[in-house]
Amino acid sequence: MSIRAIWVLVIAASLMIIMSSAPAQSQAPKIVYDDNDSFVVAVKECAKYHNSLLDNADHIPVEIVAAMAVLETVMVLADLPMKQITCLAFAPGT
Repeated sequence: MSIRAIWVLVIAASLMIIMSSAPAQSQAPKIVYDDNDSFVVAVKECAKYHNSLLDNADHIPVEIVAAMAVLETVMVLADLPMKQITCLAFAPGT
């Protein structure tokens, strides 16, 4: 193999390594909502996107992400500590 061919292979391999390690442009969905239902849908889409970046074993259940987003939103809006919100959310009959 000639020196020229070796250099071409080295340059090609280097470019492949550089391109494969470069971060991809984010295609993450934006969280845009008008009401409670569209908020939950937007959060679920975001969670599905982030799960798509992970191995299957590392996926976080989308329903849990959506539930936590709702709880945290209620906590911020009501200005209550998380302990009170959690008790309200899981109280029997609510």
